[in-house]
Amino acid sequence: MNGRTDTATGSVESAESVEVESCRACPHPVADHSTLDLRFCAATVSMSRDRGCICGPVTGRATAPRARLG
Repeated sequence: MNGRTDTATGSVESAESVEVESCRACPHPVADHSTLDLRFCAATVSMSRDRGCICGPVTGRATAPRARLG
């Protein structure tokens, strides 16, 4: 399968299917992440740490509780 793998989510996106990517470090979709959010979450996943979430509010996104990895 031709596609790309996102390091923060581990999901593969192919030309045949487009899905909403969810972050493995927090409860927010990857598309809603700022550049800083992406870096923080990718580092959290790569270090297998439980650092919570720093994602700021995004217009149109319901505010979700800050999740802890676990």
